Amino acid sequence: MTTEQTGSAPALPWSTRWRARLAKWIAPAAAPGQRDPDGATLEGIRELDRQVLLQLGRAVGLSETAALQFVERLAELRGLSSRLVTYLGHAQTQSEAMQAGIEFNGHIIQELAAFVQTLPAQIAQERGHFKQLVDEVKSLSDMTDTIRAIARQTEILAINAAIEAARAGEAGKGFAVLAGEVRRLATQANETAAKANEDISRLVGTVEAGFSGDFAERTRHNEAEADRLGQMTRQLDESYVDMRQFYEMLMTAVTQHNTDLDQGIGRLLDTAQYQDVFKQIVDRVEPAIANRNTVLAELIARLRSGRQDTQDIEGRAQALAPEYLQLEAEHADPDAGAPAGAPSGEPLQRIELF
Repeated sequence: MTTEQTGSAPALPWSTRWRARLAKWIAPAAAPGQRDPDGATLEGIRELDRQVLLQLGRAVGLSETAALQFVERLAELRGLSSRLVTYLGHAQTQSEAMQAGIEFNGHIIQELAAFVQTLPAQIAQERGHFKQLVDEVKSLSDMTDTIRAIARQTEILAINAAIEAARAGEAGKGFAVLAGEVRRLATQANETAAKANEDISRLVGTVEAGFSGDFAERTRHNEAEADRLGQMTRQLDESYVDMRQFYEMLMTAVTQHNTDLDQGIGRLLDTAQYQDVFKQIVDRVEPAIANRNTVLAELIARLRSGRQDTQDIEGRAQALAPEYLQLEAEHADPDAGAPAGAPSGEPLQRIELF
């Protein structure tokens, strides 16, 4: 404010004028229609202070909100980590049980391998039985040929005996020789037949021993073993399928938990950016305050010198708040880029860090 000097009124001392100016800093603005340059200057400074306080309040609010969200998301991450550890503990227990099952299946495979290894020896033994049967049949065939030869010889002798009987007449003594021969051949035929019968009986016994005795028992045993090993093999396949499904589920769960953990970390990083926004807001306040102090210093210097031209300082003071607001407008609010309905804490590429 300027003080116009009149011819009758002396100029007021500088201290008086300064006290008056200081009083106007806290006094209401000039009435409408009255020009009060110092009042306009102070009004500009007050507006700057008000805007600065609003921005600082916004920064404090952001910092408080970010801190609360940071704590909440840390609790979420801790819960995710705890569930992951618990799940992995259960997976370890199930894995140990499955390992025991795999070892048991290994014993089954060993039994199956041992059984398969004994099969060639059993087959060779059965082949020997069949070879023995063939040899016995061949021996029976030879004896049958002998019997047939004896029968033919007996027939020839009988014919000769009949011829001799017709010729002999009184000389029938030759029949005694023929009769003896016939009896000998008959005895031989009888012995041969008995031998054949004995061989046949032995053959039948061999066949029965091979097919109805141990052979049948081994066959039944082998069939039972084959069925048992078949069931074990199916169980082995099922256990491997279960193991594969289990590890697939395990990997899916671990992947999902890791994804949730990664998203949580991303949200934490997003929340941490609010601290940087707070720092930027505070950093931008400093040059605004410095500009205000510069204007005040020039105003005080000019008033001390008794100069009355304060219009330029008035203009600069009134421009402080708009300039500060324009600078703030160049930096987007962290929540301004969030689309409507976006989930809370979802990381968005919207915050300018530098």
